[in-house]
Amino acid sequence: MVEVAGKAFDCGFIPSGVEIPLLDEFNAQIYKQSTYSLPENFDQLSDDEKMKAQATSAVKYANENRAQTRADNIKFVSIFTSFFDPDYTEEYISKNASGPEVNTAWQALEATIVEDYFDTVKNLNGGTGGKKAKASARKKK
Repeated sequence: MVEVAGKAFDCGFIPSGVEIPLLDEFNAQIYKQSTYSLPENFDQLSDDEKMKAQATSAVKYANENRAQTRADNIKFVSIFTSFFDPDYTEEYISKNASGPEVNTAWQALEATIVEDYFDTVKNLNGGTGGKKAKASARKKK
């Protein structure tokens, strides 16, 4: 559970109805940040060096674009929260949630996405695990 602007949200699973837009936003943010400031010889780097360069790029992006990073994080979190409560829009979260709340929610959602992804891959490869049933998660009207 994470608390955002006075309300608790269960981020232990991501309902399928919000998963695609959330993944789209997640991927867009990761791409934008990790390609912000890459070295000119990026294509010649080893895989480990590329990962380090992308991580450095993301940190540089966050440090040089704090307001945009916060806005992006709020957008990401609001995709999830507004699914359950339509009042929890970008504007509402921007005005009512603290930076640490937004960051905690972003990190928790990121962890859930990554866990779901690796569990799904493991399941597809014949291992045990997989996504949890999400049929009970319904959007509130």
